[in-house]
Amino acid sequence: MLNKKVLFITHNCSRTGAPIALLRFIKFLKLSDPSFDGVLLLRNSGPLKDEFKKYIKVIEFLPEKFYIKKNIFSFIINRIKLKFYKKAMLKLIIEEKFDLVYSNTIVNLNVLEFLEPLKLNIIVHFHELQNTVDHYGGNIIVEKTNKIAKHFIAVSKASAACLTENGVCKEKISVVYNSLDVNSIFIDTKKLNCPSLNKSINTFVVGGCGSIIHLKGYDLFIEVANIVINQKGYNDIKFFWVGHHASKEVMQAIGQKISMYNLYENVSFIGQVSEPYAFFNEIDLLLFTSRSESFGLTAIEAALFEKPTICFDNSGGVIEFVDSDCGIIVPQLDVRAMAEAVIQLYNSSNERTELGIKAKKKVVENHSQVIQLPKLINTINSL
Repeated sequence: MLNKKVLFITHNCSRTGAPIALLRFIKFLKLSDPSFDGVLLLRNSGPLKDEFKKYIKVIEFLPEKFYIKKNIFSFIINRIKLKFYKKAMLKLIIEEKFDLVYSNTIVNLNVLEFLEPLKLNIIVHFHELQNTVDHYGGNIIVEKTNKIAKHFIAVSKASAACLTENGVCKEKISVVYNSLDVNSIFIDTKKLNCPSLNKSINTFVVGGCGSIIHLKGYDLFIEVANIVINQKGYNDIKFFWVGHHASKEVMQAIGQKISMYNLYENVSFIGQVSEPYAFFNEIDLLLFTSRSESFGLTAIEAALFEKPTICFDNSGGVIEFVDSDCGIIVPQLDVRAMAEAVIQLYNSSNERTELGIKAKKKVVENHSQVIQLPKLINTINSL
C-alpha cells in the first residue's frame, strides 16, 4: 500500500506505452486501496484522459483553451489568463500537501521546474533510450532533471544504462519492468476475434504494432514482408500492422511502397483496433521491428497469448524479455535475417508453440502487476 500522498505527472494521455503503464499503475493503486487520493497533473491531454478520471483527480497543466489563437488580442488575453491559472494551480497543489512528485517520462522537465519551489522529493520514471533523449534536447534534459530528482526508475536495464551514460549515478536508479494485469486478461480466447484482420481460419498472420513513426520500423516491416512473400511457397502469409495512422503523406508513402512491391494481398496497416488483445490472440507471431525501444510492452502482451517475438539485437529492453527462450533475436536492422526467422517459425509449429508457451510463463512469473508494481510502491515509500 502506498503510504505517501503523490502528485503524478504524465506528459500526455495518448494510447501509447508510458501513459498506458501509468494508467495501469494508478488503477492498481485505486483498486488495491479505495482510500487512495493522489492527483494527476496532465502536461498535455489525450484520449486516455477520461480513463484516468475514473481512478484519480485530474488537473491540466496547460489547458487547451488557453492556446486558441483567433487573433493577436485573444492570444494576449489567453496568455494573461494562463498566468493566473498557473498561480491558482500552484496554490491548489500546495493545499493538497503532497509528500512526493512522480513524473512519468523524462520530458516533463518544464513541469518539474515549475514545481521546484515546493521542495518536494521527485521520482522520475524513465521510459526512454538515447534517441528520445536526443529528440527532446539531448543530455541537458537529463542533466537538469538529475539536479532536481531524488531517484529514477528505469523500465529496463537498457534504460538504466542510458541514464548512467548521461551522468546519473547508479545509486539513484532502480529497474522495475513494465507489467500486465495478468488475471484480467485471462479470458476466453475463443471469443476473442479481430474483425479488422478479416482472416480465414488457417491464415498465418505476422503482426506488427505501434505508432507509425520511423523509430517503430514500419518501413522495415514492409521490407521483411517483401522478402518473405517473394520466397517460393510463402505468398499466403499475411502481415498486419495495428496502431494509430500517421499523417496523410506518410500513409500515402506506405501505400506506394506496398504497391511498388505488389503486396496489396499480403500487407495491411489497419489502424487502431477496439480490442488489441484480440489482435494478439489471432496473430501467429509478433514482428518487433523497432529500431530502439526502452522495453517493448507489446512483446509481453503478445506473449500472454503464447505468441513468440522476433526482434533486432541492440534495440533496447525488448531483448531482455525475448532472450533465447521467448522468440528469435536477429542482428540489428538485418531485415533478411528477420525474414528468415519468420520463415523458420512458419515452418516449425513445434518451435513456435514452445517459444510461445515459455513466453507466457515468463510474463506470468516475472511481468504480472502483482510482481512488479509492489516494487514500484516500495521504491516510492522508501523516499
